[in-house]
Amino acid sequence: MEAHLGSTVADVGAGEGWFTRKLAQRVGATGTVFAVDVQPAMVEEIRYWSVEEHLRQVIPVLGAEGDPHLPDGQVDAVLVVNAYHEMKAYDAMLRSFYQALKPGCRLVIIEPEAKPGRPRAEYQKEHVIPAELVKDDSARNGFRFVAQHPDVVTPDQHHWPLLVFAKPRPTTAQ
Repeated sequence: MEAHLGSTVADVGAGEGWFTRKLAQRVGATGTVFAVDVQPAMVEEIRYWSVEEHLRQVIPVLGAEGDPHLPDGQVDAVLVVNAYHEMKAYDAMLRSFYQALKPGCRLVIIEPEAKPGRPRAEYQKEHVIPAELVKDDSARNGFRFVAQHPDVVTPDQHHWPLLVFAKPRPTTAQ
């Protein structure tokens, strides 16, 4: 993920902000972390602790079902952990991520894995999603698949694939 000192990143589906805190440390005071969630209580929780901890680089954002409300062309990386499977307007969200990312920058999605072949609504109920479905959705919305890294192992020993996508850089005409 392109999260380094001074970069602009987004934690979409931030919840209470566990990853937001980690990203804030990584980007430092000169960077920006957009902490996006669709639940007002989660956004307020992040607002509260980011003020208490003097993390001015954290910007809490109340997202919508199909729009994370990120600035166009200003984001170096978007991180989505355990939230993509919840998105009913996934194509609209992916288009918004694409619009927000700078060319060549990354979208990282970490989700509980499931076997393909069932209706999407079943995956949403079970809070899982097949990696192949995420790859297909992302490709359809302009992203290039970069890599699938070894699984992230959760504290309760579940294995979640870490998928990396990139917004392609514009090609120059010869």
